[in-house]
Amino acid sequence: MPVVRKERPRRRSNRKLLFLLFLFFVVLLGVLFFRSSFSKIQLIEISGNRLLSREQIMEAAGIAAGDHFFAARAAELEERVLRLDAVEYVRVTKRFPGEVRIEVREYPVVALELTKDGTIAGLLANAASVEYSRVENAAARPVLSGWEDPAMKRRMTETLAKISAEHLQDISEIRHSPTVPYPDRIILYTRSRYEVVTTISYLPEKITLLDDSVYDQISENRTAERIILLETDYAEPLRPGGEAEADEKTQ
Repeated sequence: MPVVRKERPRRRSNRKLLFLLFLFFVVLLGVLFFRSSFSKIQLIEISGNRLLSREQIMEAAGIAAGDHFFAARAAELEERVLRLDAVEYVRVTKRFPGEVRIEVREYPVVALELTKDGTIAGLLANAASVEYSRVENAAARPVLSGWEDPAMKRRMTETLAKISAEHLQDISEIRHSPTVPYPDRIILYTRSRYEVVTTISYLPEKITLLDDSVYDQISENRTAERIILLETDYAEPLRPGGEAEADEKTQ
Protein backbone atom coordinates (compact mmCIF):
# COMPACT_ATOMS: atom_id res chain seq x y z
CA MET A 1 0.00 0.00 0.00
CA PRO A 2 1.39 3.43 -0.91
CA VAL A 3 2.05 5.75 2.02
CA VAL A 4 -0.24 8.78 2.07
CA ARG A 5 1.66 11.90 3.01
CA LYS A 6 -0.03 14.35 5.35
CA GLU A 7 -0.17 17.98 4.22
CA ARG A 8 1.81 20.32 6.41
CA PRO A 9 0.10 23.50 7.63
CA ARG A 10 0.97 26.62 5.70
CA ARG A 11 2.76 28.49 8.45
CA ARG A 12 4.18 31.12 6.12
CA SER A 13 0.74 32.11 4.88
CA ASN A 14 -0.54 32.44 8.46
CA ARG A 15 2.42 34.54 9.48
CA LYS A 16 1.98 36.78 6.46
CA LEU A 17 -1.67 37.26 7.26
CA LEU A 18 -0.91 38.12 10.89
CA PHE A 19 1.74 40.61 9.79
CA LEU A 20 -0.67 42.31 7.39
CA LEU A 21 -3.33 42.51 10.10
CA PHE A 22 -0.78 43.97 12.54
CA LEU A 23 0.38 46.51 9.94
CA PHE A 24 -3.22 47.46 9.21
CA PHE A 25 -3.96 48.14 12.87
CA VAL A 26 -0.72 50.14 13.27
CA VAL A 27 -1.63 52.34 10.31
CA LEU A 28 -5.18 52.70 11.59
CA LEU A 29 -3.98 53.73 15.05
CA GLY A 30 -1.52 56.17 13.47
CA VAL A 31 -4.27 57.82 11.43
CA LEU A 32 -6.54 58.04 14.46
CA PHE A 33 -3.70 59.46 16.57
CA PHE A 34 -2.74 62.19 14.12
CA ARG A 35 -6.39 63.18 13.80
CA SER A 36 -6.89 63.32 17.55
CA SER A 37 -6.15 66.20 19.92
CA PHE A 38 -3.23 64.25 21.41
CA SER A 39 -1.11 64.97 18.33
CA LYS A 40 -1.69 68.72 18.44
CA ILE A 41 -0.23 71.52 20.52
CA GLN A 42 -2.65 72.23 23.33
CA LEU A 43 -0.60 74.53 25.59
CA ILE A 44 2.15 77.07 24.86
CA GLU A 45 3.90 78.62 27.86
CA ILE A 46 6.27 81.57 27.35
CA SER A 47 8.42 83.00 30.13
CA GLY A 48 11.23 85.53 30.56
CA ASN A 49 9.88 88.07 28.04
CA ARG A 50 9.62 91.73 29.06
CA LEU A 51 10.17 93.64 25.84
CA LEU A 52 8.72 91.15 23.39
CA SER A 53 5.06 90.22 23.48
CA ARG A 54 3.79 86.67 23.59
CA GLU A 55 2.41 87.11 20.08
CA GLN A 56 5.79 88.24 18.69
CA ILE A 57 7.55 85.17 20.09
CA MET A 58 4.89 82.76 18.86
CA GLU A 59 4.96 84.34 15.41
CA ALA A 60 8.76 84.05 15.27
CA ALA A 61 8.59 80.40 16.37
CA GLY A 62 5.88 79.72 13.80
CA ILE A 63 3.61 77.78 16.15
CA ALA A 64 0.10 78.14 17.50
CA ALA A 65 -2.33 76.09 19.52
CA GLY A 66 -3.79 73.37 17.31
CA ASP A 67 -0.64 72.85 15.23
CA HIS A 68 0.86 69.36 14.98
CA PHE A 69 3.05 68.63 18.00
CA PHE A 70 5.71 66.82 15.94
CA ALA A 71 5.82 69.34 13.08
CA ALA A 72 9.04 71.00 14.31
CA ARG A 73 11.87 69.96 16.61
CA ALA A 74 12.73 72.00 19.70
CA ALA A 75 16.09 73.00 18.21
CA GLU A 76 14.36 74.33 15.11
CA LEU A 77 11.98 76.43 17.21
CA GLU A 78 14.93 77.83 19.20
CA GLU A 79 16.69 78.83 16.00
CA ARG A 80 13.61 80.72 14.81
CA VAL A 81 13.13 82.64 18.07
CA LEU A 82 16.83 83.60 18.21
CA ARG A 83 16.32 85.58 15.00
CA LEU A 84 14.51 88.21 17.07
CA ASP A 85 16.96 91.03 17.78
CA ALA A 86 15.91 91.33 21.41
CA VAL A 87 16.54 87.65 22.26
CA GLU A 88 19.91 86.72 23.72
CA TYR A 89 19.06 83.13 24.75
CA VAL A 90 16.13 80.77 24.25
CA ARG A 91 15.30 77.25 25.41
CA VAL A 92 12.37 75.24 24.06
CA THR A 93 11.10 72.09 25.75
CA LYS A 94 8.31 69.89 24.41
CA ARG A 95 6.33 67.59 26.67
CA PHE A 96 3.92 65.04 25.35
CA PRO A 97 1.04 65.34 25.01
CA GLY A 98 0.73 68.78 23.44
CA GLU A 99 2.79 71.04 25.75
CA VAL A 100 5.45 73.47 24.50
CA ARG A 101 7.49 75.71 26.84
CA ILE A 102 9.55 78.62 25.51
CA GLU A 103 11.96 80.31 27.93
CA VAL A 104 13.71 83.44 26.64
CA ARG A 105 16.32 85.83 27.98
CA GLU A 106 16.35 89.26 26.38
CA TYR A 107 19.24 91.68 26.04
CA PRO A 108 19.12 94.38 28.73
CA VAL A 109 18.09 97.94 27.90
CA VAL A 110 21.21 100.09 28.37
CA ALA A 111 20.35 103.43 26.74
CA LEU A 112 17.78 105.50 24.88
CA GLU A 113 17.89 106.93 21.37
CA LEU A 114 16.01 109.61 19.47
CA THR A 115 14.71 108.02 16.25
CA LYS A 116 14.40 109.72 12.85
CA ASP A 117 10.67 110.26 13.31
CA GLY A 118 11.27 112.11 16.57
CA THR A 119 10.25 109.35 18.97
CA ILE A 120 12.38 107.79 21.69
CA ALA A 121 13.44 104.14 21.47
CA GLY A 122 15.26 101.88 23.88
CA LEU A 123 18.67 100.50 22.93
CA LEU A 124 19.67 97.00 23.96
CA ALA A 125 23.14 95.71 24.74
CA ASN A 126 23.50 94.51 21.13
CA ALA A 127 22.46 97.97 19.81
CA ALA A 128 19.04 96.69 18.71
CA SER A 129 16.17 99.16 19.10
CA VAL A 130 12.88 98.51 20.93
CA GLU A 131 9.77 100.59 21.55
CA TYR A 132 10.10 103.15 24.32
CA SER A 133 6.71 102.17 25.78
CA ARG A 134 8.08 98.70 26.57
CA VAL A 135 11.28 99.95 28.25
CA GLU A 136 11.32 99.65 32.04
CA ASN A 137 12.90 102.51 34.04
CA ALA A 138 13.66 104.31 30.80
CA ALA A 139 14.18 107.67 32.49
CA ALA A 140 17.31 106.39 34.26
CA ARG A 141 19.03 105.46 31.00
CA PRO A 142 21.40 107.84 29.16
CA VAL A 143 20.50 109.06 25.68
CA LEU A 144 22.92 108.22 22.85
CA SER A 145 23.32 110.92 20.20
CA GLY A 146 25.63 111.43 17.23
CA TRP A 147 26.31 107.73 16.69
CA GLU A 148 26.56 107.31 12.92
CA ASP A 149 29.01 104.39 13.01
CA PRO A 150 27.00 101.18 13.73
CA ALA A 151 30.08 99.24 14.87
CA MET A 152 31.11 101.98 17.31
CA LYS A 153 27.53 102.26 18.53
CA ARG A 154 27.45 98.55 19.30
CA ARG A 155 30.75 98.86 21.19
CA MET A 156 29.13 101.58 23.26
CA THR A 157 26.01 99.56 24.11
CA GLU A 158 28.05 96.45 24.90
CA THR A 159 30.22 98.52 27.24
CA LEU A 160 27.21 100.07 28.98
CA ALA A 161 25.82 96.57 29.60
CA LYS A 162 28.91 95.79 31.69
CA ILE A 163 28.57 98.89 33.90
CA SER A 164 26.44 98.92 37.02
CA ALA A 165 23.28 101.02 36.71
CA GLU A 166 24.20 103.04 39.81
CA HIS A 167 27.25 104.43 38.02
CA LEU A 168 25.06 105.67 35.14
CA GLN A 169 22.39 107.47 37.14
CA ASP A 170 23.99 110.91 36.79
CA ILE A 171 24.64 110.56 33.04
CA SER A 172 21.90 112.09 30.87
CA GLU A 173 23.53 111.91 27.43
CA ILE A 174 26.47 110.23 25.71
CA ARG A 175 27.72 111.73 22.46
CA HIS A 176 30.21 110.19 20.05
CA SER A 177 32.93 112.77 19.42
CA PRO A 178 35.88 111.05 17.70
CA THR A 179 39.29 112.57 17.18
CA VAL A 180 42.39 111.30 15.38
CA PRO A 181 44.10 110.12 18.59
CA TYR A 182 40.85 108.74 20.01
CA PRO A 183 38.39 107.38 17.42
CA ASP A 184 36.21 106.03 20.26
CA ARG A 185 36.19 109.35 22.15
CA ILE A 186 32.91 110.19 23.87
CA ILE A 187 31.47 113.11 25.81
CA LEU A 188 29.22 112.40 28.77
CA TYR A 189 26.74 115.03 29.91
CA THR A 190 25.77 114.65 33.54
CA ARG A 191 22.57 115.71 35.28
CA SER A 192 24.78 117.62 37.68
CA ARG A 193 25.77 119.77 34.64
CA TYR A 194 29.30 118.65 33.95
CA GLU A 195 30.88 117.51 30.71
CA VAL A 196 33.07 114.43 30.90
CA VAL A 197 35.55 113.54 28.16
CA THR A 198 36.70 109.92 27.95
CA THR A 199 36.66 106.97 25.54
CA ILE A 200 34.67 103.78 25.24
CA SER A 201 37.80 101.82 26.12
CA TYR A 202 38.45 103.85 29.27
CA LEU A 203 34.82 104.10 30.40
CA PRO A 204 34.55 100.86 32.46
CA GLU A 205 37.65 101.86 34.42
CA LYS A 206 36.98 105.60 34.69
CA ILE A 207 33.27 105.49 35.46
CA THR A 208 34.03 104.49 39.04
CA LEU A 209 36.01 107.73 39.45
CA LEU A 210 33.30 109.97 38.01
CA ASP A 211 31.23 110.32 41.19
CA ASP A 212 34.30 111.40 43.18
CA SER A 213 35.34 113.84 40.46
CA VAL A 214 31.90 115.43 40.34
CA TYR A 215 31.79 115.63 44.12
CA ASP A 216 35.16 117.40 44.20
CA GLN A 217 33.97 119.98 41.66
CA ILE A 218 30.74 120.65 43.53
CA SER A 219 32.52 120.96 46.89
CA GLU A 220 34.84 123.55 45.36
CA ASN A 221 31.86 125.35 43.76
CA ARG A 222 33.27 124.77 40.29
CA THR A 223 30.10 124.29 38.27
CA ALA A 224 31.25 125.18 34.75
CA GLU A 225 33.85 122.45 34.40
CA ARG A 226 34.88 119.81 31.95
CA ILE A 227 36.25 116.63 33.52
CA ILE A 228 38.88 114.77 31.49
CA LEU A 229 39.23 111.05 32.15
CA LEU A 230 41.88 109.74 29.76
CA GLU A 231 45.49 108.71 30.45
CA THR A 232 45.47 111.41 33.11
CA ASP A 233 42.48 112.74 35.02
CA TYR A 234 41.90 116.44 35.51
CA ALA A 235 39.30 119.18 35.22
CA GLU A 236 39.32 122.41 33.20
CA PRO A 237 36.96 125.36 32.88
CA LEU A 238 34.41 125.29 30.09
CA ARG A 239 35.09 128.02 27.56
CA PRO A 240 32.93 129.76 24.95
CA GLY A 241 32.06 127.73 21.84
CA GLY A 242 35.03 128.50 19.61
CA GLU A 243 37.74 127.92 22.22
CA ALA A 244 36.07 124.82 23.59
CA GLU A 245 35.83 123.25 20.15
CA ALA A 246 39.50 123.98 19.54
CA ASP A 247 40.42 122.26 22.79
CA GLU A 248 38.33 119.21 21.93
CA LYS A 249 40.33 118.52 18.77
CA THR A 250 43.45 117.84 20.85
CA GLN A 251 41.76 115.60 23.40
